[in-house]
Amino acid sequence: MVEAVGVIAHKYLGNYAYKNIKTDKSFGIRIKDAAIVIGDTRILIMNNNVILEYGSRYTGTEDLWELLSLENRTNYFAEDMRVYQNILLRTHVYRKNNDPSNKCIKSNAGYKYNTIIKPILQKNNILKTVTNEAEDSELEKIYINTAVEYVYWNSLDELLE
Repeated sequence: MVEAVGVIAHKYLGNYAYKNIKTDKSFGIRIKDAAIVIGDTRILIMNNNVILEYGSRYTGTEDLWELLSLENRTNYFAEDMRVYQNILLRTHVYRKNNDPSNKCIKSNAGYKYNTIIKPILQKNNILKTVTNEAEDSELEKIYINTAVEYVYWNSLDELLE
């Protein structure tokens, strides 16, 4: 729902009308059933502020609107990043199909996912960092130059003997 849209909000919502501006419909604002939503949550835009349907209200700064609506964002204030993180986690926008009961995490190879979304999910223990266990283990590979002997069995009974 939109009421008295402010100048900043108008600027970024207007980007959705242009194909040459890369807006973020995966991890940001999108239109669903004639409503403005983020993840699984309807939002109300009042002036430049974003109000989630269950009452959380966020001051709509220029940086927050860029984080909410654009695919590629590089410069932002820490406070705006904290607010975006809060919105991201509350609206389940990181879950596949924006469904809070879905255990699958939404991902892509995009810049925003790799530099903003993924670190947020890792920081909140939603996405585990995978390390190469072979590098972390104390096991050592030993290479030998002898020929490999293969043993063949004609039947399962022969193998079990």
